[in-house]
Amino acid sequence: MRTTRIAELVGTALLASLFISFAWAHYVAFTVTHRPSLIFAVATETLLAGFIVARRPASEVSFSPAAWITALGGTFAPLLLRPVDGTEDQLLGTAVQLVGTIVSAAGIISLNRCIGLLPAHRGIRRGGMYRLVRHPLYSAYAMTGVGYLLNHASMRNAALVVAGLGFQVARLVNEERLLSSDPHYLAYKAETRWRLLPFVF
Repeated sequence: MRTTRIAELVGTALLASLFISFAWAHYVAFTVTHRPSLIFAVATETLLAGFIVARRPASEVSFSPAAWITALGGTFAPLLLRPVDGTEDQLLGTAVQLVGTIVSAAGIISLNRCIGLLPAHRGIRRGGMYRLVRHPLYSAYAMTGVGYLLNHASMRNAALVVAGLGFQVARLVNEERLLSSDPHYLAYKAETRWRLLPFVF
């Protein structure tokens, strides 16, 4: 239990340091350009960081190297995204980012204090966005990442978005492997068939 607590504290400290850097870079850019995409990005990550800090202790946590790599990669890759100077927000990119921000907020509120970094068991959520897909937050991350990339296109940001999406898919597989030992989660999987996108995956 002590190891779990130390791991969570280390993850929270790393998240806080990267988030502060992310938020500051986007705030500085917003004071110059007033681009909505910058505020959407900070709003999403602020909400996520706040709920992670306030999360409830886990009854079970996975400490496999694969779980750590995918969880940390999926969480922190978006925090390395940076604004691109000399460009303007695109209508499509802004719309996708806005929808992703709304879905992210709804997913975080639905999950509440059960949110975390590593694959862990903090209870089973079935309400809100979790009635539609089993991993609505990862769906939201995909949307906000793609929307951000459309507004801030660069090779660096593209690599981070692609890497982040790959980490998230691997991350959800690790999470489901851990949770599938719980018969309540197996029942939830039977009720909610789709992982990220209804009728697709």
